[in-house]
Amino acid sequence: MYNKLKMNRSIQNFRTFASKHWLLLAGFGGLALAVFAVLLLRLQTLMPGYTTEEFNAYRTASSLNELWKKPIDAPYYLLVHVLQYLTPHNLLAVRLASVLIGAASVLIFCILMIRWHGVRTALVGTMLFAFSAWFLHIARYGSPQAMYLVFLPLAACGMWLREKQASTAVVLGLALSALLLYTPGMAWFLVFGLFLQWPIIDKAFKKNPGAVVLGSIFF
Repeated sequence: MYNKLKMNRSIQNFRTFASKHWLLLAGFGGLALAVFAVLLLRLQTLMPGYTTEEFNAYRTASSLNELWKKPIDAPYYLLVHVLQYLTPHNLLAVRLASVLIGAASVLIFCILMIRWHGVRTALVGTMLFAFSAWFLHIARYGSPQAMYLVFLPLAACGMWLREKQASTAVVLGLALSALLLYTPGMAWFLVFGLFLQWPIIDKAFKKNPGAVVLGSIFF
């Protein structure tokens, strides 16, 4: 009986929220559909063909032994390796990996914008980011360059640590940092972020030693 009342209350709260903010909900819903459309529309056929870089990415991702010997950009190639089993067109997997990373980065970007600048600014800012030529190239092109977008989830973890110092944020931050170490050039970004946020990171580490041990496994 209690669970039923709680569910009814949640449904009523959702209806109230939706009736007050239906325009913003429609805006974000339309934006989400538009982003997925531009990321997936004719992904396999829009470009004249797969580039040499995409062929090389596919070839590297196909061999786990090759990844073990040369682990540069390994997180991206592992994602491509998994997607090869899910798509009938194996070469498409290299572009789908970039699409997934791009879609996640848009979501994180939108959340960050909402926290920093409010809902309406987030809607416009996310639209400008998601439809920019640079983003669309990175997020639709089958290349490890898509891993550069992972700095957005890491920035979100940094904000989470600053506000809550939660153990989950510590684990996710360490895991994302470990992934970015495999991407050429991102180590400097991590060092810079560590230098700027060290007092907050140090305090969070001391508060959550178990999370630090768990997150260290990814290294």
